[in-house]
Amino acid sequence: MRLEIGPGAGKYRFSPRIRGDDVIYLDISLPGNSSSNWVRADAQHLPFKNGVFEEVVASHVIEHLENPALFLKECYRVLKKEGVLRLWCPNVFSKNMYRDNSHVFKANPYSLKKLLKRCGFQAHFDCPAVGSLFPRFFRFMLRALYLMLANDIRVAAWKR
Repeated sequence: MRLEIGPGAGKYRFSPRIRGDDVIYLDISLPGNSSSNWVRADAQHLPFKNGVFEEVVASHVIEHLENPALFLKECYRVLKKEGVLRLWCPNVFSKNMYRDNSHVFKANPYSLKKLLKRCGFQAHFDCPAVGSLFPRFFRFMLRALYLMLANDIRVAAWKR
């Protein structure tokens, strides 16, 4: 089973949208065309048993939460062993972070990675391969620069 948290219907829906009979959509407000796959709940108190999902997806959710660590711990709890959490959120260094007054958690790629690790995850950032002809140190620096300048942080985090 897979869980998409906060999917809504707007432009920040996870892309590509996860689909299938095994997908549950969780949001604090249900859309007008809700079906049995939709659950109304708070993302920081997930109404599911431990270890039931292979994948949890949350696009532009974490930045709205007062306690992102509680959210991540809940995601960790409902994931199966080796399950993956896919997160998208605005980078603290982008304009997108400051366009919405409801953004209370501000993260950069490195602070988010540290928080994910503290919650038990092993994180990998979505970053294109850069400068394969450059020495390893320069590739590392280019990747770090890309991550710091990107509008959105996209990370896949595995339950260890």
